[in-house]
Amino acid sequence: DALRGVGPLLKTADGRKVAKAALDAPSFQTKAFKRAFNAYSDNVFYEKNDPDRANLYLLGGTPPSSKQTIQYMHRNDALDNVQRLQEELAYLAANPSETPDDAVAFHAAAVKAFENYFVLA
Repeated sequence: DALRGVGPLLKTADGRKVAKAALDAPSFQTKAFKRAFNAYSDNVFYEKNDPDRANLYLLGGTPPSSKQTIQYMHRNDALDNVQRLQEELAYLAANPSETPDDAVAFHAAAVKAFENYFVLA
């Protein structure tokens, strides 16, 4: 549970460095992130005009059910907030006098999105 583990680290500059390293791991890159989520759901394609959210690396697909649509909304919310957290950690590293409030908020939102997704899985 790497994402939950970075939460307490966000309070200090040294902790944020460790958190950034954890979130820079290959498992938090977009393609691997989506592949991990797809292990708990059916293959559903999204619109081709949104390549960040489309499952372009998969072949085939099925029309999504309402449950799957909601799952993918939660997955995308988790992905968005993890990316925001990664960006905020990079910003905080360059601006150490700033507070980690946004990082804490993005972390909480990402964890909540994970929880919401897996309730439906």
